[in-house]
Amino acid sequence: MNKVRFFGRKLKVKLKNILYPFIGFKPISCNYFPKEVLSIYLPKNPVMLDCGAHDGTDSIELIKTLGGTIYAVEAIPNVYRKLLQNTKKIDSIKCFNIALSNNTGNTKFYVSEGNSGASSSLLIPKKHLIDHPEITFDENIEVPCDTLDNWAQKNNIDKIDFMWLDMQGAEKLMLEASNKIIKNVKAIHCEISTKETYVSVPVYDDFLIWMKNLGFRADLSIIRPGDDMGDVLFVRYR
Repeated sequence: MNKVRFFGRKLKVKLKNILYPFIGFKPISCNYFPKEVLSIYLPKNPVMLDCGAHDGTDSIELIKTLGGTIYAVEAIPNVYRKLLQNTKKIDSIKCFNIALSNNTGNTKFYVSEGNSGASSSLLIPKKHLIDHPEITFDENIEVPCDTLDNWAQKNNIDKIDFMWLDMQGAEKLMLEASNKIIKNVKAIHCEISTKETYVSVPVYDDFLIWMKNLGFRADLSIIRPGDDMGDVLFVRYR
């Protein structure tokens, strides 16, 4: 993306924030990432991946906002059943009960309790246990795992325009093993840790540098002072 187009898009986002009172649009400074912003970066009817889809809330919002097709990936079996139930009437949401990472075969998954599995991860919890003592990880399970490129090939997916990733620190594991699919991705939404919430999780500054080397730069972010995690939208710049 050339500099004129890049800064033009950023200007559009700023204008939308200014016009919020008139168009019912949440500003970037809020705690909720406004999915309407994504239309600035993506083609019409995009192909999307929601990894760590949980109960399908984000998948449903993305489809309602952007149209297109979304592949919703959730590893925990009982959460996956909720995902299926919540999205069964939406044909454009395709659901998969698998974990995506940098390896294939069964792998250990650390299941959180206290928030319906929303903090579960392929990574071992660390400072998350201190910052969120109400959430425990007393159970770990074996789940099927594959790389993004292998999974996409098996399911005849030749491109993904946008990724919505809520993988509790395991985003880098998946992305570093994707050499094919990643080439066509235009934007990636990630939840990034500001401290070692899980063992070996990439923290904010390191992750930004790694993503820049991958061809993406942080365009929008929602990280409140003191938070252990925050949302960042990465946009391809080369």
